[in-house]
Amino acid sequence: MDKQNSSDTPMTPTETSTPSVNNARRRFAKTGLGASAVIATLVSQPVLGAVPYNCTISGHASGNVSTHGPEGNCAIGLSHGYWKTHTAKGDWPAPFAPSQLFKDAGAANSLLDATGITTGKTMLDVLKLGGGGMTALAREVVGALLNAQQFAPNFPLNMAQIKQIWNEVVNTGQYQVNASVSWSVEEVKNYLESLHA
Repeated sequence: MDKQNSSDTPMTPTETSTPSVNNARRRFAKTGLGASAVIATLVSQPVLGAVPYNCTISGHASGNVSTHGPEGNCAIGLSHGYWKTHTAKGDWPAPFAPSQLFKDAGAANSLLDATGITTGKTMLDVLKLGGGGMTALAREVVGALLNAQQFAPNFPLNMAQIKQIWNEVVNTGQYQVNASVSWSVEEVKNYLESLHA
């Protein structure tokens, strides 16, 4: 017979149902849960949580076919025209400056020069260019880079993505969104325009 059951004193429900606590397991569980939270925080993508899905590249490319929730306003950033007229010291987010060469825009991963359009030009020079096609796209790229830095993490693109899009268009004449969808210069420009007021 069990020693606890042979006792004359009645046992409370918590005494009968609580197994002995293994302190080593409890410490391990607490440590493991804390580490999981840190790791999850490090790998999380706040942009996708903060930005309406239809504003991201894949959301925009899928159009009305997507069912990732309600559409939101994508006009998060400022137009290239705004940036062109706001060039005083401190108006542009670091690491950008109006006098910085277009090809050197940002801290890392240079932009390719579009021959005859951006070669030897500063970011401000590119914003002042007139015309369509690659010239119009170059203006939108400058605006998008500034917006990505100014409005992070709420802007749908980061600087590395914008540079990758531009460089691919310069190299191939289009941007490959996914295996079945590619955007022309005009479509890329239109997408970047949709991200500002």
